[in-house]
Amino acid sequence: MNKKTVITRVNNGVAYCLFSNDTAVKCDVFYDDEKSVLGNIYVGYVNDIVKNINCAFVEYEQGKKAYLHLSQNVKPVFLNKKNTDKICCGDRIIIQISKEGVKTKNPVCTTKFELSGRYVAISHGGGNIGFSKKIRDNGYKKSLTALLMRHMTDNSYTFEIDITIRTNAYTVPVDEIFSELDYLIDKYNTLIRNAFTRTKNFLLYEADTGFMSLVRDMDYDGNDLIVTDDKIIYNMLYDTGLFKDNNSDGDKPLLKLYSDGLLPLYKLYSLERVFDDITSRKIWLKSGGYLIIDYTEAMTVIDVNSGKCDKGRDKEKTFLAINLEAAKEIARLLSLRNISGIIIIDFIDMETAESRERLKNAMIEYTCMDKIHTNVVDFTKLMLMEITRRKTRDRVKIRSNMF
Repeated sequence: MNKKTVITRVNNGVAYCLFSNDTAVKCDVFYDDEKSVLGNIYVGYVNDIVKNINCAFVEYEQGKKAYLHLSQNVKPVFLNKKNTDKICCGDRIIIQISKEGVKTKNPVCTTKFELSGRYVAISHGGGNIGFSKKIRDNGYKKSLTALLMRHMTDNSYTFEIDITIRTNAYTVPVDEIFSELDYLIDKYNTLIRNAFTRTKNFLLYEADTGFMSLVRDMDYDGNDLIVTDDKIIYNMLYDTGLFKDNNSDGDKPLLKLYSDGLLPLYKLYSLERVFDDITSRKIWLKSGGYLIIDYTEAMTVIDVNSGKCDKGRDKEKTFLAINLEAAKEIARLLSLRNISGIIIIDFIDMETAESRERLKNAMIEYTCMDKIHTNVVDFTKLMLMEITRRKTRDRVKIRSNMF
């Protein structure tokens, strides 16, 4: 699968767009006047405990609070003297913002703060070693786990962290993995030491800017390309060391500064059309069918219609074909628009359970390629397909006059 990533300046921000086989599958715009706190680590101050929903509200910046699930947060790092291991009002603890605030809802935070690299991610409060779901080589996992345990013991590292081996680690030498792990553990220990000397609301760690985080987290290989027409962005990316030189071989992606084309970069890759796919309520399918996408406070509702499609003699076969095409496009749009939460899809009615099962399996196949966990639940009694997609940030917002 060939991937191209376009990163370019737009009015008041930076646009990021990922293409897979020349089809846009992920997009976001990071505006200069919208500061994200996602991934930031703070000295939090516990303002309130709400026992009936087992949560706490933690102030992370002056006047700004985040929601903390008490049942999901173990082994918090307390920065004040205590006689109990329970979180109480007035405690100072280390927190990380795990979900951005959406509309009137506060951000969500966690005491299981994480530091992530290209090959390894570590998080506080565990002692486990895990692997990306995309690494299915059990022999590799068993061998690397043993080496990691020995490395941790030999270096007298704490076992109060969880280690996750990322997909990109599978093709690199073990020494590179250990080098990054050493760096992250040193960073983790320094962060905790600094926290004990800081007051509440102090920013201990600021996460990468939006597009830099997306670039770091993407799975690339030697056939992939990242292109930008902005010299500052190019230098920021080049300094990460994630890319090969223009004339060298290897499994790293190629980074290119676009500067000599006849068309602007956004025109060359038709970003205006991509933005239309994000903002339009009506999306046409190649078959002549179309989708209607509506957002409500509680969920996203998608209606599939046959439209101009010639139904032919075998309606069941025709409707299944339209639904399968729609399922593939819906899976793309969920990622492209970053639609999350509850999604209800009203496909064209089909008569047989076999057709519905085939459609459900196709949707599972299409959504499993999404990096954000997506669960195809089932058809409801009203024959509506129910899907949930994990929420970390709000939907993609496209302003007018982007270019």
